[in-house]
Amino acid sequence: MAIKDFWERYYRKVKPLGEGNGHGVFVNKNTVLYRNTTARLILNPKIRPEWVKEKEHIHVFIPKIYRNETKGEVLLHSRIRNQDIPLIVKKGNRIIFNFDPVETIKFLMKERYYRPKRRLYTYLPVHFHILPGSSRKLMKKILFMFRKEKNFPSWPVEKSVELLRHVLLKCIEAIEGRKIKLDIWPKNKKYVICLSHDVETGGGFKRIPLISKIERKYSLVSSWSIVSNHYKIDFRLLDSLIKKGDEILLHGYNHDNKLISLDDKKIEKRFNSMARLKEKLKIKGFRSPCLLRSERLYSLLEKNGYLYDSSSVDTEKDSQISERNGCCTVFPYMIDGLVEIPLTLPQDARLLFRSYNMEKMVKTWANKLEFIKKVGGVAVINTHPESHLSGNRKNLKAYHDFLKYIRNDRSAWVITMKELAEYSKQKLIKTH
Repeated sequence: MAIKDFWERYYRKVKPLGEGNGHGVFVNKNTVLYRNTTARLILNPKIRPEWVKEKEHIHVFIPKIYRNETKGEVLLHSRIRNQDIPLIVKKGNRIIFNFDPVETIKFLMKERYYRPKRRLYTYLPVHFHILPGSSRKLMKKILFMFRKEKNFPSWPVEKSVELLRHVLLKCIEAIEGRKIKLDIWPKNKKYVICLSHDVETGGGFKRIPLISKIERKYSLVSSWSIVSNHYKIDFRLLDSLIKKGDEILLHGYNHDNKLISLDDKKIEKRFNSMARLKEKLKIKGFRSPCLLRSERLYSLLEKNGYLYDSSSVDTEKDSQISERNGCCTVFPYMIDGLVEIPLTLPQDARLLFRSYNMEKMVKTWANKLEFIKKVGGVAVINTHPESHLSGNRKNLKAYHDFLKYIRNDRSAWVITMKELAEYSKQKLIKTH
C-alpha cells in the first residue's frame, strides 16, 4: 500500500547518513535504541510552530528511534524512561534525524500503530439496526465507559503528523537558506471545508430535507452517503440534492458492519450489487459503515472504479475499530490510485455519545476548525440525519450554529468531497 501526499518533493531531500559529505538533512540509522515507542516531543523554540503552545505535550508513535551519535544543537528531543533522547541535532550545515521522519509519517498515516478488532456483534445473524437508535446509543455509552484512556493519538486535535512535516520543512529551510511556501489550494484559499452526512437508515433518509434546508439557506453544498440495499431510496429527493450542487456517495451495502470481514466471494457480490446504484447516480466516492476499513477495502474500491474513499479519520476515540485510531493528518492523500479524504471534525455521534450539549459540540468543532485553518488542511464534518443523532430539532441546532460560524469565512473553500478528490488527485499527480 503506497501512500503519497503533498510533501513528497520534500521527503526526497532527506538522505541516509553517510550518503554524501556535504550539507543536508540526514537520517541516522546506525543503532536502534527504541522500537514502537510513544514519545513526547520537546521542541527547540526555533522550530516550534505558532499552533503549538510552549509547554504543550505532543506525543507521537515512532517505529524506530536510533542512538544519537552527533554532538550539536538539539532541535527536538524526548524524555523516555527518565532519559533525554535527542531526536534531531544540528551540527554546522548538517541536520541529523535520529528517527526516520518520512517512515514515521507514512507509518502513522497507514495506521500501523494499533491492531483493529472485529466487534462481536458483527457475528450475529441479524442486523444490529433491529435495536432502536436510542438503545444502541446507550449500549455504546456503557461499553466506552470501560475502555482505558491512551495518550496517542490525542483527541479531538491530533498534531503529530502536521508537526513532523512542519519540523522537516524548517530543517530544510535552515539548510537551504530559503523560505518554503506551500500553495496547496487555489483562489488564495487557506483551507477547505467539506460537509457530509451518513444516512444509515430509512428514518434518516426521510429526514434529509431537515438538514438540506439549512444548508440551502446559506448556499452551502454537501456530500450525502447512502446505503444501497437497506432502505427505500427516493430518487426524486436525491435528484433535487444533486441539482443544488450536492453529491451522493455510497455508504455500503446494508450497514451491517460486516463488509471488511467477508470472504472475497461475498464482498465481490456486495460490490456488484452496489455497482447498479453507483452507475445510476454516477457515484465517485465511498464511506464504509462505521468507518470500518482495511487495505483490502482500499484495493477493492480502486478496482471497482471509485475515485475516493472517506472511511478514515485523523483521530478518533470510542469507535468500533479501536480505543484510539486515525491517520493523524488533516490533509487528503493517495493510497495507490485512490484518494483518501479523512474525517477531521469529531462526528456528531461521538460527541452525543459523550453527552456533549449543543454549545459544547459547536465549541469543539470551532476549536478544531481553527487548528485546521492554521495548518491549511481540510475540515470534513460528518453528521447523521437519524432522529437520535442530528435528525431532531434540538440536536440539529448544533449543526445549524456551526454553519452560521463558517458561512462568512472567505478564506475557506467549501466544496463537495468529490470536488476535493478531483482537485487533490490532479495536484498530487503534478507534485510527483
